[in-house]
Amino acid sequence: MPGYTAVQDAAGKNVALIEWQKLPAIEIRGMVPKQHVMTWLRLSSNRDSRAMEVRGVKYFWVPRDKTINLYAASSTHTPTFMACINRANGAIVLKIAPEAMHAGLLEPTITACFLLQCGRNIDQ
Repeated sequence: MPGYTAVQDAAGKNVALIEWQKLPAIEIRGMVPKQHVMTWLRLSSNRDSRAMEVRGVKYFWVPRDKTINLYAASSTHTPTFMACINRANGAIVLKIAPEAMHAGLLEPTITACFLLQCGRNIDQ
């Protein structure tokens, strides 16, 4: 098994790198500085959601029924739905809202989806 996983864009350029070490690390170029995965996808104290920060903005992954939904944090109104992960017919389906695309969240959302569905313990 390789010591890292690269997430690439459509042109084959690496946009994110996950280092599989005792404490897995993540870096997303220009968006998320290198840090431990368990810090970037921090599990809440009651273990019912995960916080994710991209370019200084907080987002939350929250399990709902058979999906894991991504919301943008908001102190003034209801959190904004940004994406959801669903398993269907043996596949992992990631749906990304236009708001997430406009916010430049494609690469972080794909990377987080991979980490949340890879089957490895990211909270070591």
